[in-house]
Amino acid sequence: MVGSMRCGVCCTDALGWRVVRARWATCLPSAFDSVIFANPEDFGNPYLRRGFRTFAKQLAMRRAVRSLAGRVDRVIVASNGEAGFLPLRSAAQTMIYGDASHRQLNDLYRFNRPEAKLRNRERQMRRLAAHGAHFVGMSRWCSAGFEQDYQVVECATIGPPMDTGLFPAQPPRSQVRRVLFVGGDFKRKGGEDLLAVAAQFSELQFDIVSPGAPEQLPPNVLRHIGVGPQSPELLARYANADAFVFPTHADCSPLAVLEAQASGLPVLCTSVGGLGDMVSDGVHGWVFSPGDRAALHAALAESVAQPEVAASVGQAGRQRVERENALAVHAVRWRTIAETMKP
Repeated sequence: MVGSMRCGVCCTDALGWRVVRARWATCLPSAFDSVIFANPEDFGNPYLRRGFRTFAKQLAMRRAVRSLAGRVDRVIVASNGEAGFLPLRSAAQTMIYGDASHRQLNDLYRFNRPEAKLRNRERQMRRLAAHGAHFVGMSRWCSAGFEQDYQVVECATIGPPMDTGLFPAQPPRSQVRRVLFVGGDFKRKGGEDLLAVAAQFSELQFDIVSPGAPEQLPPNVLRHIGVGPQSPELLARYANADAFVFPTHADCSPLAVLEAQASGLPVLCTSVGGLGDMVSDGVHGWVFSPGDRAALHAALAESVAQPEVAASVGQAGRQRVERENALAVHAVRWRTIAETMKP
């Protein structure tokens, strides 16, 4: 690392970004001389109460970034969804981090947003890119979307930060008997597919950590509600599991998969969004298409029948996280990008 450098962070409080922000508070100070957080929710405005939610969030993010003027050398903005009104004057010192472009998110989640709205968002991002803003994707899939939709010449990629100390790897399992699912939006994340398949594996115990799980469940399925991110109960669920199943229909770069890998669990998941960066079929687990219950059944049956393979892919997942997502690695990558930017 060359020279001194101060970094500002403006990160939305939504969904998994809250966890990312907390992990940044732990790891970024090791890579920068100082780190200042300016949370956009502290710069709210009346428009939020009038129904203009997108405009309000973008304006709050702009105010947060402007509050750092003269105090930092670089600013990390997360996410691109709130970056539309960022000051063009300081764009060249800004690193915009996201998990999907607006169009990717629309197509993946089937939001059916008007084409005019998508183009307007893309014009905002292209203007920032033209003024020197650096875009950083959470996955190669996301980075490709930034390059295509925002006309970014070259987009860097940094996977989500992962606290490997908080989720320590467990000893290799001699058999798969307890299966874990973690997901807030139960239906979108494939919970219904999992329940249909779970009923066919009476010898297995399934733990469902989701507020959306139904109350009526098969005898071998337990529902856990009120479990917060990184809470002791959640950590215990990972520690007690033998495999992690995530048959999601729409996701970008889910942190739950990283947490499972950090815990040394074999992962059975679908091939959507940025999951391709996390799980390679046959290397870190089993990968199948969304909604393919037969493939999910086959993958689960194979993990039970071949515990040595399950243990091996679980260990490979842990090694991948240590190599690509560990806090120290993550922080150094941000510093490297910051140093390549023009002053």
